[in-house]
Amino acid sequence: MKIHRLKLTNFAGVAERALCFEPSGVTVVEGPNEVGKTSLIQAIDLIFRYPDSSQATPVLAVKPVDRDVGAEVEVEFTTGPYHLVYRKRWHRSPVTELTVLAPHRQQFTGRSAHDRVDAILDETMDRELWSALRVQQGESITQADLAGTRLMAALDAAAAGALGEKDENDLFERARQEHERYFTAGGRPRGEWQQVQEELASAQREAQHLEQAFKALEEDTRHVERLQTRRAELEQHQKQLVPRIEELEASWEALESRRREVELEAARLAAAEERVRRAERDQKERLDLVREVREREGRLVELEAAVSRAREALAAAQAAHRAALDRARGLTERLVAQQARLQRAQADLERHRDRRDLEALKLTRERIRVVQAELRDADARVQASRVTDEDLAELERLHEAALTLSGSLAGSAPVVEVEALAAVDLTLGGVALRLAPGESVHRSVTDALELVLPDRLRVRVSAPLDVTELALRAAAAHDSEARRCQALGVADIQAARAEAEARRDAQRRLARARADLTPLLEGLTLEALEDRIERLSRQLHEQDLERPAHETPPPTLELAQAARQTAQTDLEAVEGESRALEAVVAECSQAHREAAEGAARAEAQALGAHEDVERAGSALAGARAQRPDEELERLAVEARLEAARMGQGLEAARAALEAQNPEQTRLLLENARAAQERGQKELYQLDMELATLRERLRIQGEAGLFDQLAQARSALEEVEHRHAALERRAQAARRLYATLGRHRDAARQRYVRPFQERVEQLGRMVYGPDFAVELDENLAIVRRHLSGRTVPYASLSTGAREQLSLLARLACAGMIGGEAGVPVILDDALGNTDPSRLERMGAVLNHAGEQGQIIILTCVPDRYQWVGRARVVRLEAGPPAADEVAAGVEATAPADRMLDVLRAQGRPLTKEELLALSGLGPALGTRLVDALVADGRIVRTGRARGTRYAPGP
Repeated sequence: MKIHRLKLTNFAGVAERALCFEPSGVTVVEGPNEVGKTSLIQAIDLIFRYPDSSQATPVLAVKPVDRDVGAEVEVEFTTGPYHLVYRKRWHRSPVTELTVLAPHRQQFTGRSAHDRVDAILDETMDRELWSALRVQQGESITQADLAGTRLMAALDAAAAGALGEKDENDLFERARQEHERYFTAGGRPRGEWQQVQEELASAQREAQHLEQAFKALEEDTRHVERLQTRRAELEQHQKQLVPRIEELEASWEALESRRREVELEAARLAAAEERVRRAERDQKERLDLVREVREREGRLVELEAAVSRAREALAAAQAAHRAALDRARGLTERLVAQQARLQRAQADLERHRDRRDLEALKLTRERIRVVQAELRDADARVQASRVTDEDLAELERLHEAALTLSGSLAGSAPVVEVEALAAVDLTLGGVALRLAPGESVHRSVTDALELVLPDRLRVRVSAPLDVTELALRAAAAHDSEARRCQALGVADIQAARAEAEARRDAQRRLARARADLTPLLEGLTLEALEDRIERLSRQLHEQDLERPAHETPPPTLELAQAARQTAQTDLEAVEGESRALEAVVAECSQAHREAAEGAARAEAQALGAHEDVERAGSALAGARAQRPDEELERLAVEARLEAARMGQGLEAARAALEAQNPEQTRLLLENARAAQERGQKELYQLDMELATLRERLRIQGEAGLFDQLAQARSALEEVEHRHAALERRAQAARRLYATLGRHRDAARQRYVRPFQERVEQLGRMVYGPDFAVELDENLAIVRRHLSGRTVPYASLSTGAREQLSLLARLACAGMIGGEAGVPVILDDALGNTDPSRLERMGAVLNHAGEQGQIIILTCVPDRYQWVGRARVVRLEAGPPAADEVAAGVEATAPADRMLDVLRAQGRPLTKEELLALSGLGPALGTRLVDALVADGRIVRTGRARGTRYAPGP
């Protein structure tokens, strides 16, 4: 898969943005925080995952909060043999459009477009691989889960049949089942163990977040000091560049003067060489004149002999031409008589054919009248029909939707079962019932159901919101189907189908009648056919009246054809004689003309040749009188000697110029000027960054952080206690599973090795030739070997883990490659990598980009400056949005927006849902939530991952 172009319109905080990506190689998208970089990944996920009618939380989260418009995404991409342009809009006026550009052009809209893209992606792309190779912001140290991807399946096939015997497999399977109570196949927690770990991680993140908040102001202050120091260093370097540039400019001016002298010497040499060429040309022209005089004299002798031969041929051709003209006059009279005879025979034949055509036209007229009657009957039946194919298709769609929703409701609605243990009177769903012992009753709950035991018990059962909504949609679908049947005047869909089939039968009859009528009319109307019959009858009658009485025409069509054929044969015989004689006459005429032209041409050529001899002789004599042959030879020798002397002087001047290395001076001057310009730009950027940091320091504070931190630490201690208890059981299951699986590792290495070699090949570009790794069966890195030391992955530094996780993803992308490959998308990765390794990781990314598409999103451009052939796209931040107001400043609009969201939803929300639906950034949103909770305008319930927020009283 390759992404070529992405366009966002009204998407979250992005009004409109369009980007193009290189189909192969590295594309770096730069921009400050909250400019919308992460929205690009989110937009790609939404357009491929959710239909335009979806009301899922991620879809609702990208709807602009300040405008009543729908979020829209358009993406152009290729996958397998397909080249597609896919566009989708949610919320307002939903739209889904798909244009398939290759392998052949197609267009789809609506749900069919969404389903077609799903089918193409399932056919051509590994979606698990697509997810695994992506690095989200803040997750760069997490290893890719390659289990289940095309890479895992391809490598696993190489190890088929390498596992143990049946007993070993049974024992291992039981250990695996126990292991899977706590861990996934990739070794990640699951079930209760996963939930406890997630709660622990959430509590740790909350505590860490609050602790880091105390350090934020200090870090910003230190960053300002670093930037100020860097600015002073740049200013000092700029001052040092000025005298160096002046020195290089003076050296360059002196070299330019020497270069102009060399150019002057070269011009003088060119003039001398031109004089040599002119002298040699004069010599050649003199030799050409001598040779021309000799050639023209020989040509004159030959032409005078040709004139005598041409005059003799002309006399013979004149005699033959006169004899041929006398024979042609007699044959012309015979030809005229035969032509008149043929015209009379042709007229008789045409009259017989007209009579035959008249009878055929009358027969066609009768057949047309029968077909027209059938056409009128079928058309009347079509017009009387009430149900068209379009009406039936719409009704079929409504019927299918009603059946689908009813089936979904039957499978999704909860069921309440009441069984009487003794005789009892009760009310169920408003209906009074009496149940005998052992008797039971069932009810599906699609909205709300009430069970009442008079004077003793009342039980209310409510269906989930999605079931209630499904029941309403099913009822609405059945109602739509009934209204459509009523509008069409049919009882049900079966009657509509019968009515539509009757209409189609009448349409088929109508089509057959029209098809029969078209060849009969042959492009005419019935009135035109009648007119043609009338004209043909009148024409035959007039011809009979005009024929002379003494001429008797042939009685039949066959005799008329024979008479015409005889006349044609006789005429052709005479014409054949005439053509033969015409050829003879033409041949004689041509021979006469050619002889005359030849004689005239020979005389003219002889005359011209005589004049050419006199003219060439005069030109040669005049040239020798002006400058003798010996003088031309002397001038040529002198010009050659002068040119050789000037050439030696030019070579000496050039050698002296090159000895001073002007190219080096030019490069040093250009580099110094570029360094000066770069420093000025960097000073400007530092000033802008300093202004931003100072403003941030001005508006930040520590409101209520200590109390929040104390609460977070207390919650963390409680979760840690439960985590420790469950960890002992989970680790015991893992130890047993690992022990039984150890003997399988050797067989697993057969397919792990190719991927391991690819990771090590890339890693040696970063760490050196002694770098190696160990992988587990799911292709995750478990240990790193470097400089004689082996360190577990979990014990590595954050930067090293980040680099290894990225190397594994790039290795996977390189091994899959081709049409099965997917883009590698990195959102601000390498944030923990030091400058020396950034250079080498840049080389790795550049190398990996030669085998596929890599898209990098970053707010730190310098981090990827070592990616040699990267294409950079710069995103500029617009004016601050309303939701970017800092804490401590009046922020009425964002607070009211957050409260409106809570009231509109009508249920408690998680913090992530509240921030997404409010359209607020994480920094401002978190501070605003805490402030509204402290003020009592929002109520917080639950703890850790169960925390929810609702509007206050």
